[in-house]
Amino acid sequence: MPSPPQIIHAYRTLYRTGLRALKYHLHHRRALLTHLRHAFRTNPPSAFSPQKIANTVTFLRVAARRQPASVEYRVLVNLLNAGYHRERRLAKGKAMPVVGTVERGVRMHRVYEGLDWEVRMLNESMGMCLQ
Repeated sequence: MPSPPQIIHAYRTLYRTGLRALKYHLHHRRALLTHLRHAFRTNPPSAFSPQKIANTVTFLRVAARRQPASVEYRVLVNLLNAGYHRERRLAKGKAMPVVGTVERGVRMHRVYEGLDWEVRMLNESMGMCLQ
C-alpha cells in the first residue's frame, strides 16, 4: 500500500502531466481536476499501483508530445468531454439517456456503459488507471 506522500506525488504528477497534454485548456483543465479529485477521493489507497500510475503518466506524456493528431490525445480529450457531460447531466437531475424503448421490449442500456467498458479494457490491456 502506498504511503500518503506517494499518493500526493502521484496526484500532482498526473495533474501536471495532464495539463501539459491538454495545453492548459480551461475547460479540459477543470474536467481533469474533477476526474482526478473524484478518483483519488473515492478509491482506497490500496487501489493505486505505482506501475499503473507510471504507465498512465507515460500515456499522458505521449499525448502531450504528439497532439493534436495522436490517438492518445483524442482518447484523453474524449474521456474528459464524456465525463464532463455525464456529470453535468447528473448535476441537473436529469436521468441518463437510454437506448431502446420499453414498448419495443428492448432492454434499456445506459449510454455510457459502452464507454465505461472500453476504458476498463484499455486500462487492463495497457496497465493504466484512466477513469
